[in-house]
Amino acid sequence: MVVREGEVAARARNFLDCRLVTRVDHGRDVDNEEQHAIVELCAGPAEPWSRLWPKLRHFY
Repeated sequence: MVVREGEVAARARNFLDCRLVTRVDHGRDVDNEEQHAIVELCAGPAEPWSRLWPKLRHFY
């Protein structure tokens, strides 16, 4: 998942483990919201997906 800096704490509330994998670098000299976005790998949802998904599906 691609995550912006301010969303990292919110992910920590919803998953037991999240770690930084990389940052987006599209290789162009164009500054946009995707450039340098955080890509995290999260595991261990803190609650069942049936309750978690409605909170996350419009989070981005």
